[in-house]
Amino acid sequence: MNMDIFRFITAGNIDDGKSTLTGRLLHDTQSLNKDIISSVSNEDEVNLAYIADGLRAERTQGITIDIAYKYIQTPTRKYIITDAPGHFQYTRNLVTGASNADAIIILIDARHGITEQTRRHSLVASFLKIKHIVVVVNKMDMLKYSQDIFRKIVKDYQETVQRPLVLPEVAYIPISALRGDNVMHASGNMPWYKGPTLMQLLDSMTGGRANENKFRMCIQYMNRSGSQQFCYGKIISGHAGTGDVVAIQPGNRTARVEKAMVHANGETDFAQEGECVCIFLKNDIAIERGDILCDAYDQPNIGTTLSVTLCWLDKTPLNMEREYVLQMNSFDTLCRVSAINTKADIEKMAFVRCANNSLQENEIATLTIECYNDVVYDTYSSIAAMGRGILIDKETNYTCGAFVID
Repeated sequence: MNMDIFRFITAGNIDDGKSTLTGRLLHDTQSLNKDIISSVSNEDEVNLAYIADGLRAERTQGITIDIAYKYIQTPTRKYIITDAPGHFQYTRNLVTGASNADAIIILIDARHGITEQTRRHSLVASFLKIKHIVVVVNKMDMLKYSQDIFRKIVKDYQETVQRPLVLPEVAYIPISALRGDNVMHASGNMPWYKGPTLMQLLDSMTGGRANENKFRMCIQYMNRSGSQQFCYGKIISGHAGTGDVVAIQPGNRTARVEKAMVHANGETDFAQEGECVCIFLKNDIAIERGDILCDAYDQPNIGTTLSVTLCWLDKTPLNMEREYVLQMNSFDTLCRVSAINTKADIEKMAFVRCANNSLQENEIATLTIECYNDVVYDTYSSIAAMGRGILIDKETNYTCGAFVID
C-alpha cells in the first residue's frame, strides 16, 4: 500500500525537549532497531534525547547543534521529522530545515513560558507560510500537570505571538515528552485536556499546498535525436502526460509531449510530482538547463525583479555593492540586492523599516533582488519548490542567504 509522506519540524528553545520528543515518537512507534536502543540505554532506562542527537558533540554538550532527520510510520502515513537546533546562532539551520515542512511543532517549557526563541521560531513559521502550527507545552510533569499554567501559556502565546503575526489556526497540546503524556496516548494525569494527542493530531493533518497541481518541471539536462527532444529532470509540481501541450520558459515556446520515461518504472503515458523523468517532446526547440517545462495554459511568473523574504546565513554581512549568484532548482543567474525594505523585529513580532543597508548573520528581512536574467517563478505560498532559492557568494561558493518569493 502506498502511503503519503508528511514532514514536520520541531522547534523551540534549548532544553525545551525537542530531542526528547523526537526520541519518544521514534521509541513509541517502534521505529528503532534494537542496537540503537541498546546504545542509548543505561540500566534499563532509555535516554530519549540521545536517540535524536546523533552527533557525538551533541551528546557531549547536551544540545542539538545540527539538523537531524528521523523517520517514523503509523498505520495512517509515513513521517519525516526534522529535529532543529534551538539556539539563536542556529536560526539558519531552522530556516533551511523548515522550508519543506508541512507542519511545525513549537515546544515551550512549561516552567519558562514564552521566550525570545518562541517568538523567533513563530516568525520563521509565518514567513515560510507553514500550513500547520502546533504549540506543545512540554514538561507538564514538572509542574504537577497544572491546567492553570497551560491556560496561561496559551493566552500569552495568543496575545504575544499569534495576534501580530499572520498564522493559520494554531493547535495547543500539553505534554510530557519524557513520560509520554499526550504524545502517543491520552494522559490520565491531565483529564482536563479533552483534545487529541500529538500523534492523533498529526495523523489528521493534510500535507502539500493548494496549488501544487500545476505542472512544473525544472530541466537539469537535455539532448536530442534528430527532431526529437529529450528533457531530463524532476517534476516538482503537477503532472504531464502523452499529448499534453507544454510551454518552455523563459522564451514562451510550446511543444507537445510524445511520451515520458520514469526512472523507476520505465516508459509511461503519465508522469507526476516527485518522479525523476525523461520527457520526449515532438518539436525541435532550443532548450537549456534551468529552463522550466510547465502547463501551457497555467504558466508561472517571469521577471528580473524579485520581492523576497530572506534569512542571511553568512558571517560576512550582506553587501549591496556585490554581485551574488541566485540559484533556484537547476537555474542560476547573477544578481544584486537593490533594497533592504524591512527587517524582522523579534520583540515587536513584525517587520519594520530598515535603518541601514546591512544584514547580519541570522537576520531575517524583506529584500528586492535585481537579476541579470529572466527568472521563472511562482510565489512560495502557491508552489513552494518554484518559490524558494538561495544566494551564493560567487567568490567562496558559500551559501549566504535562503529566501522565499513573496
